[in-house]
Amino acid sequence: MCPALRSFRAFALAPAILAPALAFGESLPEPVSGEISAETSFHAVLNPVYDDANGRSNELAHSLGLYRFQTSFSYGLSSSFALGIVGTYAANRYCCLNGIALSDSGFTGGGLFFDWSSGALAGRPNLVRLGYQTQRGPDNAVLPVSDGQDRLFLRSDWSILAWRRDQARLGMRLDLDYGPPFEIQKGYFRASAELAPQVPVVRSQGWDFDIVGTAGYLIATDARENGTIYHNRNSKQARVGAELDLGLGRHRRDQIILEAKHDFAARNALNGWRIGLTYRRRIGMGQ
Repeated sequence: MCPALRSFRAFALAPAILAPALAFGESLPEPVSGEISAETSFHAVLNPVYDDANGRSNELAHSLGLYRFQTSFSYGLSSSFALGIVGTYAANRYCCLNGIALSDSGFTGGGLFFDWSSGALAGRPNLVRLGYQTQRGPDNAVLPVSDGQDRLFLRSDWSILAWRRDQARLGMRLDLDYGPPFEIQKGYFRASAELAPQVPVVRSQGWDFDIVGTAGYLIATDARENGTIYHNRNSKQARVGAELDLGLGRHRRDQIILEAKHDFAARNALNGWRIGLTYRRRIGMGQ
């Protein structure tokens, strides 16, 4: 076994829950009565480094790739409420210097969620998602994508300063995750907050285009990414980036979001570039 592989086996301490840590502060779709919202997203972390509690970088993770695919469907019960389902597929891959690879992939679990539009500011809705997602049972992989520890999650997208609906706004996204204790696993908690100023660039009858800047901070009870614990002590990191938001068709029935974000000031956490691509489509009687 190559030295890098032995080191990585010690470095990746234990399996963990599914990794929503690949992305935090994601935007949410607005409920529309009688319509279905279909969404598919892809997120990846490529060649990150691991920063310890003192901010020193560990290059062991430099050949690491983490990938997550997620699909969800929700139905608008009214203009304020929607009920949905979600499923996730994840893949992890690490390659040593001599080409020996560690990997794991597969469907990690599915769940239910409930969306609530809690009013609006200057026509911009405030959105909350509360959900529960099960996890696939554990396996013997060094880089597991899941271990059976279910989670409760809260996602929210708030307008804290807004002008008219077609003009700029300042948003705030607040996320919470909790994994109850499971077998030998301790309970897991993660919280993040992200400011998201949004600036319209193009507004037309057939399409529109916005640029969103993001700056956020995350804390967690340990360093978990895509199903693996990299350190079982408290973890924290800041993240900045940008999103390109393209809406197509009448009432933005098709939406494409491209994002790129980078970590900094990480402590007991992976540090690197994170990219994401999300596609949403609304299907309903109003087309």
